[in-house]
Amino acid sequence: PYVYLRQVFKELPAAQTLAQIEALLPWNLNADSLKAA
Repeated sequence: PYVYLRQVFKELPAAQTLAQIEALLPWNLNADSLKAA
């Protein structure tokens, strides 16, 4: 959960559209993208 939340809090301020916000939902992120962050 920590890695996911860190990623969301890093990217959420820059999200400008609903699609960008929805891309940050847990079921839209994969484990590989979280490990690389």
